[in-house]
Amino acid sequence: MANSSRDKKLYQKYVSKMKSILNDKDEKSIYAGLCAGKNTYMRLDRVESSSFDSSWIDKIEGVIFDLGEIIKIPRSNTKSVSDLSPIELAKKINGESVQHLASHTQYIKEVDEYGNVIPSKILSFSNEDNLLTYENRFIATFIRKLMLFIEKRYEFVLNFASLHDEEVLYLKNHSYLDDAEVEIETKIKVKSVSDTEVSNLNANYFHRISEMRRYILYYYNSPFMKLFKTERNVRNPILQTNIIRKNVKYHHCYEVYRYIESYSQLGVSYKMDEQYSQFSPEDLKELNYSLLASYLSVQGKDKAKTGKGVVREYKPHILTSFEDESFIYGPYLKGPIHFVRADEGYINYLEKLVNKELPLHPNKAEKEYYKDEYEAKKDVKEFAKQVESLVKRQERSAKAFDKVAEKIVAEREAAKESLAKQNQAVIEQEETDLLNKVRAEIVKSAIDTWSEAIKLEQAKEEARKDVEAEEASQEDKPVGGPLNEPAVLEKPKKEKKAKKQSKEPKATEPKEDKPVEEANPEAVESNDNVDQERNDG
Repeated sequence: MANSSRDKKLYQKYVSKMKSILNDKDEKSIYAGLCAGKNTYMRLDRVESSSFDSSWIDKIEGVIFDLGEIIKIPRSNTKSVSDLSPIELAKKINGESVQHLASHTQYIKEVDEYGNVIPSKILSFSNEDNLLTYENRFIATFIRKLMLFIEKRYEFVLNFASLHDEEVLYLKNHSYLDDAEVEIETKIKVKSVSDTEVSNLNANYFHRISEMRRYILYYYNSPFMKLFKTERNVRNPILQTNIIRKNVKYHHCYEVYRYIESYSQLGVSYKMDEQYSQFSPEDLKELNYSLLASYLSVQGKDKAKTGKGVVREYKPHILTSFEDESFIYGPYLKGPIHFVRADEGYINYLEKLVNKELPLHPNKAEKEYYKDEYEAKKDVKEFAKQVESLVKRQERSAKAFDKVAEKIVAEREAAKESLAKQNQAVIEQEETDLLNKVRAEIVKSAIDTWSEAIKLEQAKEEARKDVEAEEASQEDKPVGGPLNEPAVLEKPKKEKKAKKQSKEPKATEPKEDKPVEEANPEAVESNDNVDQERNDG
């Protein structure tokens, strides 16, 4: 942007005035000190231009009037609607009405003497226009998508369409004057609206977009769209019905719909022409005049006596941590120990110190001007990485310590558990021995009892055998004397013997409830036989 003649005249007066000021020795020393410092300069002239893709604007402008005609007179289908209404309000009836009345006799009011049926209610029919067709739903969907398509581009163009020309001057100084450190940083930015042919063309595009938006906004709020307020949008792919295919207006809307569905660009592109000035020695000398003016505006004027201020008091304190032990008891080092803060607050503080609006993709001139800032930002990032590495190392050390501690605790727990198992094994062994001893005593006692029972049983068996032997000997002994002498039966003795026999088995055999006489008949019979033989002889 060219400077006006007024600004040039003022600048020449300013330069001549500064030259006259530098005639004295003091002013020259201050000026020389500022010039000897670390100075950086940069001047940027930026000219913006933009271009619009008018194809989408032409497409939408061409369909606006067809869309308006469709909304004004939409196509509709006629449908027959049935309604059960009183006979007085019935508009149109047909054979279906008669069938309905025949199947619903409760609606018959009366039948006159001539057989005429007079109903109270009857099924009547009427014709209504149905606007909720697929084609009209497609138009409603098209209007919604068109509104969204235009609104996105209109918002962007509204905020960024206006073009500006910029002139930016950066001055930065770091020097030492009278044992004092001086830092001066100045940014002068002049931004003006571009008044070129491209700018006028952009204004025309913006006006066309505004007009399109005004039409589509009217369609969006029309009574036609209120009918489809609760209707869903039709889904892709759009069905080409006979109306959409053959009707010129509907087909035109279909083509524009497909176009905006496939158009993903913004439709506006911007171009910025940036030029960086090369300063001559005379230009640098004149730019240093502004450094002198900035310095004198601070040092050459007393502080304001009136004004509000804030008094802040800072009391720094020492941060202690576990790492202090390593510094105290660690090995001796040559030189001072470098303490490092690893907390997040300190890192954020360092980032704020260098958090300036630096260009993301700087060119050569910007790299040269912001060299210190980029280096400081790089140092902060490197420091943050080192701190992160230190924190990770500490975490690894803590994990290793925890691992060793867990191992020691596990070994102790294992030793305790092993000792407990040994004690438990001793107790269990003692209980087992005691139990085996008791079992042995029980077995021995059982064996002794069994042996005594066997001996008792054997004694009983021997007694029984003796009794049986005695009985056998009694049976084999003759009853009477010599053969020539008659035998004399002594019944009382036999009974006594029978009683003796009945008593003897009680020791060995269980008692049998038999009459005593049962044991005697055989003996009596044998004696009778002997007597009979003797008589026969």
